[in-house]
Amino acid sequence: MTEQDVAVRRAFVVLNPVAGRTTPDAVTAALEQAFPAQGWAYQIYQTQPEDDVRSQVRRALDEGCDIVVAAGGDGTVSMVADALVGSDVPLGIIPAGSANVLALELGIPGTIPEAAALLAGDHTQRQLDMMKLGEQHFILQIGVGLDALMIKDTDREAKRALGRWAYMRTLARNVFGFESPRFTIVVDGKRLRPRAAQVLVANAGTLGAKPLTWGEHIQPHDGHLDLCVVKVRTLVDYPRVIYQFLSGRHPNSTNIAYQKIFRSATIASDRPLPVQADGEIIGTTPITVSVVPKAVRVVVPHAAQASPIIGMMRRAGQAQQQGEDGMTQQDEQAAQQTQHSIEQALRSIRTPEQADKVIDDLEQMSKGVSEHTVAQQVPTPESAKAAAEQVEQAAKAPAEQRPQAVIGEVAAQIAAAPSPQDQEALSKGVQQATQPSADHPAAPAHERQLLQDALLRRLGPLRKLDTAVFLAINSLPHPPLADAFFIGLTTAFNRGDAWAAGLIAASLRDSRQREVLREVLPALWLTAATVEGPIKQVFRRQRPFISVVRAVVVGRKPGNYSFPSGHSAAAFGGAYLLARHHPRLAPLLFGLAGLVGFSRVYLGAHYPGDVVSGAGVGMALAELFRLVGKGVKRQIRR
Repeated sequence: MTEQDVAVRRAFVVLNPVAGRTTPDAVTAALEQAFPAQGWAYQIYQTQPEDDVRSQVRRALDEGCDIVVAAGGDGTVSMVADALVGSDVPLGIIPAGSANVLALELGIPGTIPEAAALLAGDHTQRQLDMMKLGEQHFILQIGVGLDALMIKDTDREAKRALGRWAYMRTLARNVFGFESPRFTIVVDGKRLRPRAAQVLVANAGTLGAKPLTWGEHIQPHDGHLDLCVVKVRTLVDYPRVIYQFLSGRHPNSTNIAYQKIFRSATIASDRPLPVQADGEIIGTTPITVSVVPKAVRVVVPHAAQASPIIGMMRRAGQAQQQGEDGMTQQDEQAAQQTQHSIEQALRSIRTPEQADKVIDDLEQMSKGVSEHTVAQQVPTPESAKAAAEQVEQAAKAPAEQRPQAVIGEVAAQIAAAPSPQDQEALSKGVQQATQPSADHPAAPAHERQLLQDALLRRLGPLRKLDTAVFLAINSLPHPPLADAFFIGLTTAFNRGDAWAAGLIAASLRDSRQREVLREVLPALWLTAATVEGPIKQVFRRQRPFISVVRAVVVGRKPGNYSFPSGHSAAAFGGAYLLARHHPRLAPLLFGLAGLVGFSRVYLGAHYPGDVVSGAGVGMALAELFRLVGKGVKRQIRR
C-alpha cells in the first residue's frame, strides 16, 4: 500500500433518487467536483422503496468508511442517522429534499454543490441528540395531528412541483372540518389531558423554513426534547396562531404549551391518529418517545461559514477588539472543548437545591480574592487549547462537585490567559454553552436556568436588576440578520471610528466642517483611549474574582474588561461632541449611540450597568478633553 493510498478517505453516500426536485446526476456531479480533489473516494448507494437502508449503512461502517453522507430529504437523513447511533463515524448532509429542515437548522449550505464542498473541505462536527421510538431513532420532530395529516395527504408529484409549499396547500385543506382530539400525554411521569390540534415532540426548532420555528429554545444538542401542544378550538384560533408564529410571539401564546422531556413521553389519543417522524408517516397513536443524548455526530460549517456576512463582521470585530487577525482553528477547537466541558458540568445540576449549593461553593471559593491575584497565582497556560484541557480535566470531578470545579477553573483560566485572543477563545466557549444566538444555541437550558436563578437570589438589588436585564436581552431571538447588524454596528463604532469617518467625509464636502473636525476628533480619540487604557486597567486590578465567576454563570463574555463599556463611551462621547455643533441632529446622534450600547448587551459583551457607566464616563471625558483642547488653542494663539 502506497502513502497516497493511506491518505485517501472513504465516503459512503446514501442517495434518494426521488427526493425533492433534484436528480441523481446533479448529486453525482457535485460529488465528483468536490471529493476527489480533497483526497476522498466515494461510493454511491441509491435507495429503493423496499430497501433496508440501515443495514447498508452498517455494512459500510464495518468496511471502514470515514463518513456516511445522506443525499436526500429529512427522511433519508433520519434513516442514515439511525444507523449511525453508537458510531463515531460522522453524518454528512447534502440537502436534496423538499424541506431540508435539519440542514436549515444547522446552517448547512442549501445548494448541492456547496454542501458537497463543505463535506469534502474544511468543517467541524456537532453531536446531536435523537429521539427513540420503538427500535428506531429520529432526529428532528415526531408529530401527531395536523402535521401528520399534512404529510400523509401530500403526494410526491406535488412535492416535486411545489417544494415545501405543497405541504402548506395540504394543511390549508385539512384545517377546515378538523376537530381537535383529546390526548393523554405522560411526560417523565407527569400526566396531561389536553384537547389539541397538534402535539409535537421536537428535537429541533425549525418549522419548514427559517425564521419560522417551534421555539428558539428548542435545540438538537441540549440533552432533552421539547413537547409542544397547540390548542386550536375554532376557526378564529387558526389565524391567531399563524400570526403568532409569523411574528415570533408563539412561545408566550395561550394557545401553545411547552414541556421539557428529560427521559420519555407517551402520547395517546381518543381515536387512532397518524404519526409522522422526520417527515415520514410511521404508524398511529399511541407512541412512546425516549431521549437519546449525543447520539450522532453531524458535519456542520464553522460558525463563520454558516453566514458569510456574520463571519466577515465577527472577524473584523475580533480583529479590532484584540489587535489580531481573528481566532485560529486551534482557538475554535479550544472554544468547542470549553463549551463541551461546561455543558457536561451543567447536566449534573438537576434541582434548585443543587444549584444553590453550586453558587454557595463558588461564592465561598472566591471570597476576598481579586481577579489580579488569581491571575498571578494560576500558572499561565501556554495557549487557549492548554487552558481548555485544564477545564476538561475539571469536568472529570465527581458529579456533585463538577459544576463548581468547571466554572471555577474556566474563570481562573480566563484570568490567567496570556493574551486577549486566548481569553476570547475561552469566552466564546462560555457563551456557546450559556447564551443563545444564531450561531451557537445555548445548552442545556433547564440546568442553566436553575443555576442563573440561584445566582440572582444572592445578588443585591442593583446588581440583580443589572443581571436580570442582561439575561432578558440575551434571551431575545438572535436571527442572523440581527446578529450581523449589531456586529457590524459595534465594529463600526469601536474607538468612535464611525463618528470619525462621518466627520472626515463631511469636512471634505464642506470646508466649514473642518473646524468641527479639529475640535471633535482629538477629544473623541482621547476619550476612547483613556477608557480603553488606564480606566479599564485600574478597574480590572480591583475587580473581585467572583465577578468573573458570575460572568461565566450568566454568559457574559468574561474575557472583556467589563467596566465601563469602551464602545459606549466612544459612542456617547462622540454623540455629545457632535450634538454641540448640530443640535437638531441630537436625537439621531444619541439614538445611534444608544443602539451601540444596546448591541454590547445583545452580543453578551457587557451588562447594562457597564453601558450606562460607559455612556456617562464617555460624555464627561469628552467635555473635559474639549475644554482642555480649547485652553491649549488659547495658549498657542497667545
